[in-house]
Amino acid sequence: MRRKLLFVAVATLALAGCGGGGNHAATTAPAATVTAQVARSWTRFFDPATPVPEKVKLLQNGRQFAAAVGAAARSPEAKKLSVKVISATRTSPAHANVVYDLFLSGKPLLVHENGAAVLTDGVWQVGEGSFCKLAKLQGTRLPACTKMTP
Repeated sequence: MRRKLLFVAVATLALAGCGGGGNHAATTAPAATVTAQVARSWTRFFDPATPVPEKVKLLQNGRQFAAAVGAAARSPEAKKLSVKVISATRTSPAHANVVYDLFLSGKPLLVHENGAAVLTDGVWQVGEGSFCKLAKLQGTRLPACTKMTP
């Protein structure tokens, strides 16, 4: 009986991790799992080896920012960036507060910075507000960012 319950639990977790539309699988995930999922998305977004089309998919409303993401990816500084997600705390079924460190050539650029992640179609994305905040810190003005409410 115990073996059967274990099998059902493992099968349920495996199916929950599969696609399938909606956000149900991730809304029931433990906090450590949410942090790991957010960290994976954020790390891939800031990884210079990640192709721009994938970066766009990892950014909330990424199509609005596609040109900016492409331009940023081509900059020499972007090739030296990396991120470490320290924590991701779910604030609602589809939103999480993120605490992260941003590194340039392995040296801390931002430490314990606050950001956001948004769950869209089962994928945690970098919140557009976080992207806009980083663009502003860099001195870049993006029209899509000026349309956002504070």
